[in-house]
Amino acid sequence: MNQPQRIVPTVQNLGGKTPRVPPQYKYHSVFQTFPCHLLAKDSYILKAIIEETTNSSFSCRPKATPQSILHSKVESWNTRKVTNTVSSSIFDDNIGEDGLSAQSMYEKNIDDSNYQNALCPNQKLLHEVTPSHPGVKKIYVSVVRVINNLLMQISMKNTMTTNGEQGKSIKTNIAEVHASRVSCFPLDDIEFFEWTCTNKYGHLWYCPDISQSPILQRAIKKAIRKCRNYDTQSSLFAIESEGLEQRCNQFVGFVTSHKKGNVLVSFHIHSFAVFYTEEGPSTIVTCLLTARNHILSNMQD
Repeated sequence: MNQPQRIVPTVQNLGGKTPRVPPQYKYHSVFQTFPCHLLAKDSYILKAIIEETTNSSFSCRPKATPQSILHSKVESWNTRKVTNTVSSSIFDDNIGEDGLSAQSMYEKNIDDSNYQNALCPNQKLLHEVTPSHPGVKKIYVSVVRVINNLLMQISMKNTMTTNGEQGKSIKTNIAEVHASRVSCFPLDDIEFFEWTCTNKYGHLWYCPDISQSPILQRAIKKAIRKCRNYDTQSSLFAIESEGLEQRCNQFVGFVTSHKKGNVLVSFHIHSFAVFYTEEGPSTIVTCLLTARNHILSNMQD
């Protein structure tokens, strides 16, 4: 009995008619989030503990002298002139795709209202997070240590570099720590906790001025193009190129990054926020984006 011949689905055998996968968004809309916890009823008490912890921790940091501030300011002028001459197109090979996000077919359309509603957790099933006061203090002491570490890397110019044209070393102005240093179980969900602890390439990045990091600015724009707000990527940093009042856009986010020594080889952004500060305690967040496969994780928080 003759067996039917199996045909390998190559382009030649299919007559050039390869099945097309419709374009799918890798990120949800900008600022779209889903609650994972209820706010604590005594949040004002927790806020007092947080302020006490951060104030005491930051007060221990060495203060910069007026002379060092002046030197740093002059050096930043020189750095800006050099960085802005670099063509951002040379960084395309460094900006990678997350394996899970790139391979997933996402059977549900991101615009489907039923899919959106299914993602929203039932408020009755959420539990109120009420850690003990010593527990909160311990968590924020560890977080402040990470912040101090990132700020120290920036102030000491000990940030990653990447290779540009003709192998020229280019500063990224990005400080990083391993992601496991900022995850706190059980406050964080198990998926995020597992990702930070098992992914040896998972990092938290901080950049105090995105205009000084063309590779990061290009990666942010490419990420926004993969969400429903793709038309906003061209205007996110427009204020810096229109000669308007200078606004220092900062970046903080979770990435998967690969390095050789201190040289950044490739990376992929999972979740990030772009923000700037004004005089006083005001922080203005201009972009908040999380990859589709992490949208229900505390990573977005």
